[in-house]
Amino acid sequence: MDHNRMKIEVLLELKALAKSMHQKRRILDAIDRDADSSGAYDLHDQIQTLFEGIESIRTCINRSLKIVPDSTEMDEE
Repeated sequence: MDHNRMKIEVLLELKALAKSMHQKRRILDAIDRDADSSGAYDLHDQIQTLFEGIESIRTCINRSLKIVPDSTEMDEE
């Protein structure tokens, strides 16, 4: 496996982790919004910061995947 393929594999793993983090953030947000809880909305600012951070990571991963050449495409040329 060449270095570019390894980079792509790691980036795809990071993409899956970012998706999982996004799903966990959504769960945390739903729990935090429960008005029946004494701690309702106490994490609102932190959850928003998590959202922004995760979106930034996802954007960076997607840009990186566009930059690294796919070795299978290079073999076809």
